[in-house]
Amino acid sequence: MNTNILKSLLFTHLIGFYFNYHNNIHWITCILGYINYFTYTYLYYLSFNNIYFAQAITPINYIEPLHGSHKLVSYGFSTLHALFISFCATLYLLNIIDNYDIKQAYFISISYYSADIYYVIDSVKKLNKLDYFTICHHTIVILMYYVIFIEINNDLNLENTLLYYINRGLLSEYSLFTLNYSWYLLNTKQDNSNKMFISSILTLVLYFFTRVLNFTRLIYNFWDDNLIPAIVLMMPLFLVNYYWFYKLMRKAVRIYISFYKKLN
Repeated sequence: MNTNILKSLLFTHLIGFYFNYHNNIHWITCILGYINYFTYTYLYYLSFNNIYFAQAITPINYIEPLHGSHKLVSYGFSTLHALFISFCATLYLLNIIDNYDIKQAYFISISYYSADIYYVIDSVKKLNKLDYFTICHHTIVILMYYVIFIEINNDLNLENTLLYYINRGLLSEYSLFTLNYSWYLLNTKQDNSNKMFISSILTLVLYFFTRVLNFTRLIYNFWDDNLIPAIVLMMPLFLVNYYWFYKLMRKAVRIYISFYKKLN
C-alpha cells in the first residue's frame, strides 16, 4: 500500500472516531488530536527531507547517520505521549479529573498511536519482528479504546469499572521514560556511564511494578469481574510484557557486569 494512502486512511479513521463518539469528545480535543497527528508525521518528514532540521535535532555523538534522525522524532513523541497519558491516568485514579476529561486524553492518545503506526510502516523498507510487534501493540491499544467507548455507549453501568481498569493499565507508560532514556544513552555512546547504570535499574523497577505485577493483577480483576473479552484483548500485551521483562533482565545483567568491570 502507498504510504500516503495509509497516512490518509489513518487520519480518516480519526475523523470517523470523532463523529461516532462526538458526545464524549470535545471539538477542541478533536483539533488537538489532529494537530498531534500532523505534527508527528510532518516532523518525521522533515527529519528525512530537511538537512538543517536533521542537524538541529541530532546530538553530536549520535551513532546513527544523519538520515537516522527520524528515530529521535519517534522516541521523542513516544516519551511525550507516555508522560501525557500516564499523568492523565494518575489524575483520574486520584479522582482529580472525571470520566469526560479522561476520554479527551484517550482521543489524543489514539492520534499518537495512529501517527506512530504510519511512522513504523513508512520508515523502513522491510518490517522486522519489532516493527510488527509495535504495530500489533498500537492496534490492540486503539481497539481497547474503541471497546471502552462502545461498552460505555451500550451500558453506562460499566463506565466507571472500565475506565478504572484502563487507567490502571496506562500506568505502564511510566516505564517508557527510563526505557527511552536508556535508548538515548545507548545511541549516544554513553552505555558504560553511571547514568546508564541508574537508568537501567529504574527501568527494571518501573517495568516490573507497572507492567508485570500490574498487568497480572488486571488479568485477575478481569476474571473476577467476568470480563472475559477484556482478558482476550489484554492477553497478548500481558504475555509480551513478560517476554520483554526477560529481555530487559538479560540486557541489565550485561550492563551491570560492564559497570562492575569498570569499577575494578
